[in-house]
Amino acid sequence: LIKRQDLNAVLSQLVRPQNDQAHLKIELSKDESDNFILAVATKKTAMHLTRDIADIATYCPEKRPGDKFGLPSGFFVMSEVAEAASAILDTRVTQAITKYSQLVDYIHISDQYSGPKQQ
Repeated sequence: LIKRQDLNAVLSQLVRPQNDQAHLKIELSKDESDNFILAVATKKTAMHLTRDIADIATYCPEKRPGDKFGLPSGFFVMSEVAEAASAILDTRVTQAITKYSQLVDYIHISDQYSGPKQQ
C-alpha cells in the first residue's frame, strides 16, 4: 500500500499520483475443485499476463473478449477450459465485476500457479 504517514511521499503523490493495490491469495482445496486456469483482466493487464505469467502463457494463450461472458467491454477472459469460465463467470460474478470494473485489474485462478516465466 501507499505510504501515508510520510510527508515526502504524500507531497510526491500530488505530482505523481499512485494507486493502491491489494493482492489476495486464496488456497483452494485440491479435493473440491477440478484442474483449470482462468484469468479475467483488463486489456493492458491481459497482454502482460499472457506474456509474463508462466501458467497463462502456456495453457491460455487465447484471449476472448469479455463481452461474450457478460463482462464490460474493456475486459478479456483467458481460460484453459471454456466450461470453467462459463461456470465461474455466472450472473452474480459478472454483475460484481461490472459494478466495480474501475477497481478490478485482474482475477487469476490457477491450480498450477508458478509465477512469472523464468527467462
